[in-house]
Formats: sequence, C-alpha cells, structure tokens
Amino acid sequence: MNGLVQHTADIEIKVLAPTLKILLKDNLGIMNDILKKGGCDTISHFDCQMCVEVTAKNTTDLLIGFLSDILSITYIQKSLFCNVYFTELSENRIKAQLYGKWLGEFDKNIKEVIYQDGYVLRNEKNMWESHIIFTI
Repeated sequence: MNGLVQHTADIEIKVLAPTLKILLKDNLGIMNDILKKGGCDTISHFDCQMCVEVTAKNTTDLLIGFLSDILSITYIQKSLFCNVYFTELSENRIKAQLYGKWLGEFDKNIKEVIYQDGYVLRNEKNMWESHIIFTI
C-alpha cells in the first residue's frame, strides 16, 4: 500500500485581540488548553504563585519569551498557570504574577515555542495579531 501520510509535530495558533494584555492572556489560554484540554475551565482556587519577568527587543520576542518562560515553569511545577496579573507591561517588557493549579499529567507535551514564522503586530484595524507555533 502506497500513500502520503502527513504528520506534523507542530500546532500553529493565530490570535486577534484589542490590547497587548489580552493578546498575551489569550495566547497563554490556548497554550494551557493544548497542555490540558479544559484544564483552566473549572478552577475554583490556585495552589501556587510564581513570578515571571521578560525583556525583549520587540513584541514577537516578548510573546515567545513570555510563553516559553511559563512553559518551563509549568513543567518544573507540574502546574497549569491559568491566571496572570501584569505588574508591568510594555511592548518590550513584562513583569507578572502567575497563579496556577497543580496537575498530575498533561494531555500533550509542548517541547517549545518556536520563532519560525512567528509574529506579533498591529493590523490595519489597529488590532493586535499574533501567529506562533508550538512544537509537540
């Protein structure tokens, strides 16, 4: 039997948001949903709190650094960080508190957030737009 079998170990996501803050939160929410489908839907309390600080030369690097740092903390703490509170936020710096729930297992493991074809920009309608790829 011959045939073409397509296999990809990547998940691409695109997000539109009215503000950079919402764009970051929405990307985090999608990443969490990949890790554990619906994992943040029924959380009534948080088990842990962590801090994250990211400085970058542009908003694309900022988003990728932000998600990459949270992904690392997620695996170290075995937690899903469903809530974020930004104490500082600009187009090249984030300082935030993360609130998470300890989990036993994830549905999928994300190896990394990759830079290839990734972007964050303001589109012609003045909306924040992002495109990133997760390697699974």
